[in-house]
Amino acid sequence: MTEESPRSRILVVDDNVQNVELLEAYLDVSGYEVEKAGNGLEALERVGNRVPDLILLDIMMPGIDGYEVCRRLRQEEKTRLIPIVMLTALKDLDDKIKGIELGADDFLTKPFSKAELLARIRSLLRIKRLHDELAKANAFKSQMISLVAHELRTPLATIKGFAELMQLRIASHEDGFEYLHDIMSAADNINNMVTNLLDLARIESGKIALSPHPFDARQLALEMIHSFQPPPTQHTFSLDGDFGIVHADRDRIVQVFANLLSNAVKYSPQGGQILVKGTPSDSMVLVEVRDAGVGIPESLIPGLFERFYRAPRPEIEGIPGTGLGLSIIRSLVELHGGKIWVESTHGKGTSFFFTLPLADSVRS
Repeated sequence: MTEESPRSRILVVDDNVQNVELLEAYLDVSGYEVEKAGNGLEALERVGNRVPDLILLDIMMPGIDGYEVCRRLRQEEKTRLIPIVMLTALKDLDDKIKGIELGADDFLTKPFSKAELLARIRSLLRIKRLHDELAKANAFKSQMISLVAHELRTPLATIKGFAELMQLRIASHEDGFEYLHDIMSAADNINNMVTNLLDLARIESGKIALSPHPFDARQLALEMIHSFQPPPTQHTFSLDGDFGIVHADRDRIVQVFANLLSNAVKYSPQGGQILVKGTPSDSMVLVEVRDAGVGIPESLIPGLFERFYRAPRPEIEGIPGTGLGLSIIRSLVELHGGKIWVESTHGKGTSFFFTLPLADSVRS
């Protein structure tokens, strides 16, 4: 459907019958399907029964005025993106600002010309069509990501299961054991990729669920450090500061720590120092994960948290990754009401910071 499709349906809302008839005549001759409502309550009922492609909404009406209709429509998921053009005889700038703040897309001041009316309608319908196409494309992408990721789970489980079984049987055969270790490492990398793709699909579709509860963030940080020890590259980990009791989804914060610690190990030299530090404030705890690695050039920092971003750095060539990890943990931190950012000096190391709500602040 194009913006000038004869099936584009426009709801005209006005308590003045003559105004409605005039608008209907303009729209009908241009090929639009017209639906009418004589007041705000009737308009809300009609939209509830069938969502129009665009609404022409008079402001001054008895009962529920145009401002209130606009406010209610913007609060509902299925109607919040309907293009709304407010029609008004009011010329005061404050009236227009109020309408824009409530979510109106455009204004027409009475009296207006037929040409101006139709031009505004065509423009807004074109934007709506493009938005609808983008939403469909995103939904299809998320469905495909989920489908592919789920389909990869079964063969991965089979590969890893048989590799583990073979490791038990040939433990004394050094070369064979090493080959199987490589197979399992590759399977783990693919499994992590699948997990990231599924998380990305859930985040983009708004279907990721959190189960927040109070827990000791310092204890979790300590457990995560222990999970990386003894590291084959002999990094040295240290834990500093106070973390407090946070209110968050523990499993998701495990994911945040795992990503940041893994990156710190990957991108710092053998034997390098990795620090995890907590600093509580009135309502949040600030967590820092610092490495003594190669650092990140300032020009590359803005893109770090973007999806599929892989910094073009020769010193990290060959290190596996999808460029999804930081994007996902940023979303996870923000879903908890926190923030995440990075500070780095090229050649001296990198610090990732993130904040989480303290349990006491949530209860209060």
